[in-house]
Amino acid sequence: MKDSSQGKTTTESLSTIKSTYDVLTEVYDELYGYEQTLKHLELLRKVDFSNKRMLDAGAGTLLFEKLVLSLKNSDNYWIVALDISKLIKKPYQETKPSEKIDAVIGDITSIPFREDSFNIVLSITVLGGLGELLRKATTNLYNVCKKGGKIIITMHEKTVSKAEQDFLNDSCMELWRAGADICCGIEKPGPIQYK
Repeated sequence: MKDSSQGKTTTESLSTIKSTYDVLTEVYDELYGYEQTLKHLELLRKVDFSNKRMLDAGAGTLLFEKLVLSLKNSDNYWIVALDISKLIKKPYQETKPSEKIDAVIGDITSIPFREDSFNIVLSITVLGGLGELLRKATTNLYNVCKKGGKIIITMHEKTVSKAEQDFLNDSCMELWRAGADICCGIEKPGPIQYK
């Protein structure tokens, strides 16, 4: 299958994404940690995670998971951190004393979980740049979310094309009409506003 927006096959697109993040992993927290932590704090302030099974699709260096552990270690929750980069294993080994987190290597366009597996599905600053793969990724996020669960998707305006932004808006509206509790947003400089 071709990603016509970039002239690459989907395999080439995913390979490019994977190799980019394999390289960035060592410096990601230094480059983007503060910005991501602000988003995660806002998310934790507005969404109840207690007694929930969560999927963090595109977990990267586990910034969200580490923050949750530091703030809510006594709460009852379980997070599955999914990322395309095999380098997710290093930060996972650092957090492994907690049985509340599992890390899985896999990609968002072929999520390796059964339907209706999670109460909350997060994809924070992940989906931008996927082009035609965006439809498959959002469908997968919807499928693994339990009925009555919550889906939170954001993309950074620097990485999202106009076509992707339009698709995200339309897709989120369709999912909302179908009964999904979904929050989609394009991130601009400053903290994300979750509804």
